[in-house]
Amino acid sequence: MTPLPSPEVVEGNGGNTDWGLWTEAVKDEENAFAPTEPMPLRAR
Repeated sequence: MTPLPSPEVVEGNGGNTDWGLWTEAVKDEENAFAPTEPMPLRAR
């Protein structure tokens, strides 16, 4: 039985990262949530 090949980790897409596309995706994800307002902290 042959051993399983060890997985090769490549960060990004081989060094050709598209940072603009990433930041746009993050912005879209943040805008997908409903706007919320902080609740005031009160003593019970």
